[in-house]
Amino acid sequence: MSERWSMTRNAPITTGQKRHAPDDEAVAAKRAKTNEKQQQKKIDAFYQKYANEPKDTLPGRIGPHGVKRLCRDLKVQPTDLCMLVLAWKLEATVSCEFMYAEWSAGMKKIDCTGIRALTKWCSTADLALANPADFKKLYDFTFNYAKPLGQRSLPIELAIACWRLLYRGNADVEQWITYLGTTTKLGITSDEWTSFYDFHSTVNINNYDAAGAFPIIIDDYVEWRLNQMRME
Repeated sequence: MSERWSMTRNAPITTGQKRHAPDDEAVAAKRAKTNEKQQQKKIDAFYQKYANEPKDTLPGRIGPHGVKRLCRDLKVQPTDLCMLVLAWKLEATVSCEFMYAEWSAGMKKIDCTGIRALTKWCSTADLALANPADFKKLYDFTFNYAKPLGQRSLPIELAIACWRLLYRGNADVEQWITYLGTTTKLGITSDEWTSFYDFHSTVNINNYDAAGAFPIIIDDYVEWRLNQMRME
């Protein structure tokens, strides 16, 4: 009996028997949680480097002066495209400001925990313009982001600067901007901003239907542009 018991204890594990292994999922989850804490700590330190700038009047955020210091470290201008794309990715609600929640969630999204990583990210930010769906999202974001607080329209000079930043020398957009310079218009409404995107993206000016749904500023532009083309 004792001999049989000894043989059973020393017998190798055969098919159907289970060996008790470490809980790999628990180990992986613990490692992921540790990495997440380390990432958050770096993001928080990155935020604190630019937040609560003494020259900024409102605490608890990266304000305009903090953004300027960030731009100097990134070696870009506050008006560069990458800063607009960054604001879009961080879902910023106020121009030239980043709240902590926006910064924290956004830096996780783009996987940047310091100035070196963000500098590298900025070097490819213009790729957002290559994808039509991403460009449309960025275009829609720009109006509310650039619009001064409390105003319903985008001042004409600011709207023109945004169009030039987004379309980067597009000849048709430059014609539109030239036309705006001949008007007395002071601001661009949300409907006009959206309508110009649709017009520029889908309409052949030679087949324009003035009875369509575009606002009157588009109708007037088409009439002006067709007259210009006849004289060229």
